[in-house]
Amino acid sequence: PNLTDSTQVFDAWRKKLSVRARKALVRLDVQNWGDLNKLTEDALLDLLNVGRGTVQEIKDAMAVLGFWLK
Repeated sequence: PNLTDSTQVFDAWRKKLSVRARKALVRLDVQNWGDLNKLTEDALLDLLNVGRGTVQEIKDAMAVLGFWLK
């Protein structure tokens, strides 16, 4: 797969998240799979208006793709 396909898949994955979860990823500058793979639960929880429910949503969505928070 080329980079364009990967970017399109990532964007489609991200659009399935709630607005709050998407905004959390934007605020942490998560723009691709590599950024997502480096994400930590603590980094998410440090954001204003991001709680355990939003973190769990992101974790569940990541697990479907074989990714886990550090």
